[in-house]
Amino acid sequence: MKLQDRIKHVFVLMLENRSYDHILGFGVAGDLTGDEANVWNGKTLRFTPGADFVMPRDPGHSFTDVVEQLAGPGAAYAPGRYPPITMSGFASNFGRYEPGSVPSFFKGFTPQQLPVLDFLARNYCVCRRWFSSMPGPTWPNRFFLHAASSGGMDEMPSRGLLTLESVVIGYRFENRTIFDRLTRAGKKWTVWEGDETPQSILLAGMIGENLESEFGGERLFRDYSEFAAAVKAPDFDVAYNFIEPHYGNFFGTDPRGGDSMHPVEDVRRSELLIKQVYDAVRQSPHWDRSLLIVLFDEHGGFYDHQPPPAAAPPGDHPVNPALNQHGFDFRQLGVRVPCVIVSPWVAASTDEVVRDHTSVLSTVEEIFELEPLTARDRWSPSLSNLFLESARDDAPIQAPAPQPAPKSPPDLIQRILDAIQGVLPGVRGGPGVPVISPLAEAFVHVAARRHLQVERMNSAAAGQIVDRVQAIKTQGDAARYLAMVRRRYRRHRSLTR
Repeated sequence: MKLQDRIKHVFVLMLENRSYDHILGFGVAGDLTGDEANVWNGKTLRFTPGADFVMPRDPGHSFTDVVEQLAGPGAAYAPGRYPPITMSGFASNFGRYEPGSVPSFFKGFTPQQLPVLDFLARNYCVCRRWFSSMPGPTWPNRFFLHAASSGGMDEMPSRGLLTLESVVIGYRFENRTIFDRLTRAGKKWTVWEGDETPQSILLAGMIGENLESEFGGERLFRDYSEFAAAVKAPDFDVAYNFIEPHYGNFFGTDPRGGDSMHPVEDVRRSELLIKQVYDAVRQSPHWDRSLLIVLFDEHGGFYDHQPPPAAAPPGDHPVNPALNQHGFDFRQLGVRVPCVIVSPWVAASTDEVVRDHTSVLSTVEEIFELEPLTARDRWSPSLSNLFLESARDDAPIQAPAPQPAPKSPPDLIQRILDAIQGVLPGVRGGPGVPVISPLAEAFVHVAARRHLQVERMNSAAAGQIVDRVQAIKTQGDAARYLAMVRRRYRRHRSLTR
């Protein structure tokens, strides 16, 4: 039986910044021996269970951070030649940023701490050789999921790379994206946005697609709060569903609590999101034709012991060569990350095939009979080898409850917090703190795109938006800008539903 005869609906939930060992290493699909360690301050630091639900800071995971993590202290990347990989520099790299917290950082979660992910691992297929698409941060890896390429991007872009073109047009790829391919093939897709700043609106064309949905066309971007009801509707016909989490707290001043698994957020909220998505898909009348993929964009600086292998470069031509800041050639995969494949057509098992994020694309392409986007998704195998000849009838109807987490504030309180965010001195996002966070810089880009959408793609407004973003000098400035865009988009969305 062909894959397209089994699957009609694909759901992809991509979470943030966790390595395989950190999330699944001590569970049923773990492959730890007990000897995994790094040297820190001249002493052997062993990787142990009992990670904290919330980290004191975001571990380093820039391109240069990952070079040290993979190749050890003092390692450097020379264009075209990645240094020998030893997996020995995680502790030393984190020690550069938070030396007092290195022992608590060098830990993984137990199955009891993450009961929802443990449930999925026990009942479905865990890919034990799934690696991030490049050894670096969020944006390039998420772009690989959408385009089988990062367009040459090997680092999070600073505001210095924010141009009128990147705001108005977005990030372009020579062969475009999976969303474009699906549209051309007549297959419906939806981005389910967990907050007001979904990263996928950075892709070229996505604001236009979003605007079309507001003027009476197909609703291609929808609020995540509508997801469960939509999936359970008998006439649900969306072929490809990409779920963006709530990215949460960029500045340390927002207690709303995201559910993206970003290290400064509480992982228990992310467990709740995973449960909600699983329960909605499992209880849908379309379950018997569904495939759910839960994965992480990159390792976020957390330890993993499996050296990542080489990979086929995408082979496309970058539209903007300035995005390639380190001369990286994309022949090296990044750190291993968790990925669980959920479907009635998949057995409880582990998969040992080497894959990266573009295995999602090669699978979608096989199901919906699309051509590969680049040489990378042509190289990364589809998930077809995991599928059974007949569907299971023993899949649990719902996931267990996660460990209880602190509640998010009511909506009215959150609106007040949004209004004052970045104004109060003495907090991490206060007015005098320079913009030093790559995450903050990145989401200012996202906010600029969303701001333009609220302005109905007005060309005069685009120049003003770029000028305003380039004038941001402090964390407080950035926090206020994001809060303003969020407020305006919530109001805009309420008027266009």
